[in-house]
Amino acid sequence: MDSPELTREYDSDISSKHNPLYPIWMAIFRRGDVCPEWHLYSNFEQWVFEQDTEGKELSKIVMQPNNTYFSPELCCYVDRSTISQFKMADRRNVHKLDEKYCVNHRNIYIGIYDTREEAEAVYLDVRINHLRELQCQVDDPKVHRGIENHINYLRSNDETT
Repeated sequence: MDSPELTREYDSDISSKHNPLYPIWMAIFRRGDVCPEWHLYSNFEQWVFEQDTEGKELSKIVMQPNNTYFSPELCCYVDRSTISQFKMADRRNVHKLDEKYCVNHRNIYIGIYDTREEAEAVYLDVRINHLRELQCQVDDPKVHRGIENHINYLRSNDETT
């Protein structure tokens, strides 16, 4: 949503028929808050041209957990399979099953535990190990830092629960 003092500025030929970035730029305003710098289309366009975008999509969730802000610091281009690793809620794979708790991760059965706390602790370990494996497969240092941010977030949330 545009704030009164910030409006999108069209400073180059951004016709949607001729520029594939135009729909992406317009979509970020619908998907979250946008930094003032990117309210000027040419700034967004320049940032995109400096990125490795081939076969990748713009993501705001990889760099920081629960991020709703689009900016050069908090966005990156990553492949769809990497983005999918961050779209799931971290505790929703612990389910009550009679008097036990069943844990699944990415449709893989992990086990059944006596208490929710025990099940969540196991799930957290599995989730962090999965992110570590993903981190080893990523070449982009920025995405690598984003995965580390998610791991730290998971650990800090576990300490507060």
